[in-house]
Amino acid sequence: MQSAIARWIAEVEVSDWDAHKRENATFFVHRPGGSGDWLFLHFRTPIVVRGFGELSTGTCLVFSPRSPQWYKGPQKQGFINDYVHFRAPAFPFWPQDSPFAVADGDSISRGLGAMAREITHREANWRCGAALQLALLFVELSRQHPAASDRSAPRTDERLTTLRAEIYARPQDKWTLALMSRRVHLSASRLSAVYKEGFGVSPLEDVLAARTQKARTLLLNRGISIESVARECGFESAAYFSRQFKLREGSAPRDWARRWLEI
Repeated sequence: MQSAIARWIAEVEVSDWDAHKRENATFFVHRPGGSGDWLFLHFRTPIVVRGFGELSTGTCLVFSPRSPQWYKGPQKQGFINDYVHFRAPAFPFWPQDSPFAVADGDSISRGLGAMAREITHREANWRCGAALQLALLFVELSRQHPAASDRSAPRTDERLTTLRAEIYARPQDKWTLALMSRRVHLSASRLSAVYKEGFGVSPLEDVLAARTQKARTLLLNRGISIESVARECGFESAAYFSRQFKLREGSAPRDWARRWLEI
């Protein structure tokens, strides 16, 4: 993880940003094919995000370059947000397309302010300085993300939090209990026990949750087939995917996608 972040700092390039940006009630973002770059968002007011519903004040979200983007203020209201567009080969801090709430919006203001000062003042090594400030902000936020670093997970063993971050980053991989056990050098029974103690869910159930999360994003691409979604998310068949999705979301994949695409 640390080497991945070091590479990210060397390669990231910020293209646009703003803080406390206020949008009116008629404004909304609709980018079906994504923005072409990474987009970090922090909402300072409630927001409606297609695929996730209405989210509370303090929600953070990172869209990957080709993820569909659709969000607006709730019930004919505007919204206030902080955002950063940046180009990078990957995002190693927490699973993308996965909203989560943070308690301290002021820390985001401070982090973006420090990054902006590096970019606008353009003193020696300013590009590196801006990347470092943004990385520090993301590291701080990653500690509040349930998949990247759950506070209830054993603090002395980072193997579990690293494993969980990898599962959410690549849910389509063939995650078996045997494979996960080898990754963290624990027996299958011991892994199952400490994983559930730390994250409140078994390793295999978490794999299904991660795959369902990715499926929600893919289903918002008009024209994509259920078979394609199932395959890209790592489900063994479209039928199995549909059953698991309905168990977690309360409706079949096509019905769920139709409801959100009509918003």
